[in-house]
Amino acid sequence: MNSLTLIFIVLMLASAVFLLIDIMSMRKNNKLSDRFEEALQSQQQTSNQSESWLRKRLKPGFENGGEISQLLVKAGWDTPHARMLFWGFGRILPIVASITIYFLLVTLGNDNQNALLMGVFSFASLFVLANMILRRRAAFVEKAIVKELVPFLHMLRMLFNSGLSLEHALIILVEQTGNLFPHFSRQLQRVLLNLNAGQDQSDALMNMAKALNIQEVTDTVAILAQVTRYGGNVQASLGQYIALIETRQFSSLREYVSKLSAKMSIVMIVFMFPALLIFIAGPGFIGISDALKGQL
Repeated sequence: MNSLTLIFIVLMLASAVFLLIDIMSMRKNNKLSDRFEEALQSQQQTSNQSESWLRKRLKPGFENGGEISQLLVKAGWDTPHARMLFWGFGRILPIVASITIYFLLVTLGNDNQNALLMGVFSFASLFVLANMILRRRAAFVEKAIVKELVPFLHMLRMLFNSGLSLEHALIILVEQTGNLFPHFSRQLQRVLLNLNAGQDQSDALMNMAKALNIQEVTDTVAILAQVTRYGGNVQASLGQYIALIETRQFSSLREYVSKLSAKMSIVMIVFMFPALLIFIAGPGFIGISDALKGQL
């Protein structure tokens, strides 16, 4: 066996071993999380018997995965099925594809060095592509949640005015008006599941804010948690914070419009100005050229 082939196989096996070690290291859950996880699983429609052996083994490791796990939660891909798909296409598929491409190129008679480079390139491309798609999805959902937060807070104030508690207000917002803020409603469903399992309201909201890591959501949860623990009138606080969020959005929109006007100026200078110059000065140049031809 060629030395390059042996090096390639060792690198791919090392990548697979490090991936498995990383997954197994994420299996450490504290007792409180285990208790709530068991309570949540008992309320799900699908039973654990329908899960495959691999999914049962890897599922605990998906719950605490650092930055990737946080991005999956923020992107809305926090279900066990979505996590399995991401780890399959983003981690296992690059290894399988690189090994397949390498041996396919070697079988077709290509040079071992070129086959090795193509295998490494395919692994790196698929790995980076999966992370890029996840980050773009998380950034898109984050912007959508920030936009959805204003109508959510307005409706929450209306429900508070009608005398409903925070838990009942969240249930009504998720079940009846969730289509107005679909991304944020998906996160609130997890909060309601935790509340039904017996978790404290402030702790459930804080866990959601920590998982999303969005400044606006964190501030909103801090206001609601303070009212939940210590009581008081939340109307004034929510009203002031809604005005602050709207001011931020207006400032960002004004900045976007100013940048857009600068971009449009560049487009006009590059494309429209030459066309306008040809349209206005073109007949004059044609007349001058005809006059010069007549004199000559």
